[in-house]
Amino acid sequence: MLFQKEIFRIAQEFGLQYRGRRYPYLKTSSRNIIMRCILGGCPDPLYKKFGNTLVKNRPKALIKYLSSPYFKKELHGRHGCVISKEELNTELKLVAHISDLRIRKEMQAFYDRVLQKIGKNKRLTIIWTPRDNEQNHFKEILLHEFIHELIDDNCLRPDSWKWNEGLVTYITRYALRTHKVFEKKPSLGKDKMTNIYMQYTHKWALLFKKTHNSLERRKCIENLLRSLKK
Repeated sequence: MLFQKEIFRIAQEFGLQYRGRRYPYLKTSSRNIIMRCILGGCPDPLYKKFGNTLVKNRPKALIKYLSSPYFKKELHGRHGCVISKEELNTELKLVAHISDLRIRKEMQAFYDRVLQKIGKNKRLTIIWTPRDNEQNHFKEILLHEFIHELIDDNCLRPDSWKWNEGLVTYITRYALRTHKVFEKKPSLGKDKMTNIYMQYTHKWALLFKKTHNSLERRKCIENLLRSLKK
């Protein structure tokens, strides 16, 4: 499996269990992933602006977003996500409420592919089909999504999505041996979602800076999870 050695190493470095499970993934268009993220309730501040916070509003939010200049700009980006069977079932019910028939058929065809690929697995990584000059970014984002799977398999997913993305981003960078850059306060830009990733990866970097071995790293994660539940 792609990244199997890296995931074994990361599991050992952070005191996690990994039994060599193959993480399935599906390549598709950036367009489909963006649309899925809106229906799935992705908490990107931009999507929330269009009204995807409430489940019942997501089909309308999708149509509104598709006609916006933000969508056209985002199509040029690189996208990946993990979908669970529970999320898939919720999103499938929303497809029938998409007012635009063409969009409804497009999303139904997309989810049919997801259903077929996810099979008996609990989760599935969905990732954009890269161009030749995007292979390095593709590998990094795919690894990021696989680490989401690893964290979920170990029941160490923070309740806060911000802390969760920060944790997975830090571990991804740890795997790539570029994690120390996040020990410095990040420079923020105009993209609010990117800023959140940077800020919370920085928070984790400061926490992990005090650890020296796999047991301490795992304990660091567990302590943060406990503090979030208080």
